[in-house]
Amino acid sequence: MPDASHAGLAGKAPDCRHIRYRKPLPAALIIERRAALRDHEGMTTSLRRRRNRTGLWLCGTYALLVLLCAATWRFADLDTTGAFLVLQAPVMLQYAALLALGLGPAMCRLGWIAYVMLVTLTGAGLYAIGHAQAPPTDQNR
Repeated sequence: MPDASHAGLAGKAPDCRHIRYRKPLPAALIIERRAALRDHEGMTTSLRRRRNRTGLWLCGTYALLVLLCAATWRFADLDTTGAFLVLQAPVMLQYAALLALGLGPAMCRLGWIAYVMLVTLTGAGLYAIGHAQAPPTDQNR
């Protein structure tokens, strides 16, 4: 059974006066809008590069610290305690947090994999911190 909105419309064409026809844009305006969009995308890309520089600097500094500690462990004539302390220096705070959470035995079972995981996650965290510390954008340019 037809509903009330269709009552009396049998055989009549629908009224389409409320539908507005959108005229196509001139080619010059389309090119101008595309150029403006490209400029905006270029600005966003350069802003992302600026953000990533801080993250890369933090991550690179941490990587140098890890490499310095690993080189000291490998090439210096250290006793067992000294070697342990030198290797644990880059991940000491993270390891302490994991011990407080009760994950110490799991980290001991993983051995070197745990060390690599901690170093990798710390580097990723430092990169994310640098990415978040970007200066505010200037929208008026």
